[in-house]
Amino acid sequence: MYNLLEHWSLKAWTELNARSDKVARAFSSGMSLAETFWFMHRPSPSAPEPESSREDWRELLSYYRLEVERRRIESVQAHLPPYVGETIRHNLREWSIGSELERDEEGELRRIHFIFRRSHPLGILSWRINEGRWRKSPLYFKLLHPLGFFERFRRPAKSPKANPEELKAIYETLGAQMRRWSGIIFGIREPTSYLNCSDRRIITWTRRCGLFAASLGIVLPMGVAVYLVILLASLFIPVLKVGTFSDLVSMLSVLATLVSVLALAFKALFTWSREVQQRLHRNLTAYFIARRVLVPWDRKLKRIYRKRRAQEGAYGRHKRGNLRHQVPQPRDDGGGAAGVERRGDEAVR
Repeated sequence: MYNLLEHWSLKAWTELNARSDKVARAFSSGMSLAETFWFMHRPSPSAPEPESSREDWRELLSYYRLEVERRRIESVQAHLPPYVGETIRHNLREWSIGSELERDEEGELRRIHFIFRRSHPLGILSWRINEGRWRKSPLYFKLLHPLGFFERFRRPAKSPKANPEELKAIYETLGAQMRRWSGIIFGIREPTSYLNCSDRRIITWTRRCGLFAASLGIVLPMGVAVYLVILLASLFIPVLKVGTFSDLVSMLSVLATLVSVLALAFKALFTWSREVQQRLHRNLTAYFIARRVLVPWDRKLKRIYRKRRAQEGAYGRHKRGNLRHQVPQPRDDGGGAAGVERRGDEAVR
């Protein structure tokens, strides 16, 4: 079945590429995005481990692979419905967990700090090296990579393996994310319908603040420019001697030129402020839509870990309760029937 579908996909891509390069890129982007979920191994009692690395969730959700997907979607973003490309690209960055997970002290999967992530814009310390490679590396390599002396930067290039329960949770969560993506791509649900009242209120007030800041950016430079023009005019006009009509015309033409320059500058600043406001509104809307469309990768894992901790806590309380209600054995300190019998024997002796 896989070979049949692979042959059909190649044939469809060839026909689309012959018609239009943009359509072929869109087909490749959609096919690769679907493979992220359909190729992932779903654990079962008969097959708990993936047969090949191609089915491994760490390979499918690696930063490098999803970064290629983000670039493909960016190339066809202008031909997608509004806010669809920005939303999927933002979500793909959040799903780049193939090499950004670690286990904490309790053995639970968690994401490393954002400053150590390659997928985060502020991941300035994303350099990592394997522990075994660091031990085998020569001294000059260690001196050229001084961050390796800190244990924080010596970690595997991949996330740790997940047990079948965790793998099933990641698989089902990614399936829920895929359903949301397909809904906004095929028009089943508008992306703006994910916004709630608080999101729209924040977007509106932020846009107003941006308009106020842009207005200040227009008024202050224009005020300074007008003040300088008036100052220069007050300095030079009394010096000029208007003796003839031609001198008067020359002076008026200079003033008209200054006024026209100010008018053009005001128009350019006003156009710039409108563009800034529209861009701010679009970016904020896309950001909040992406947040609402995103299904966190650890949504089901948190439930599993919470349930596990609750069970361990209940077991601990039950064990402590049994110890507290356990009946203590009486000590033979010379009292009771045993003590009386022993004292009687001593008296007879």
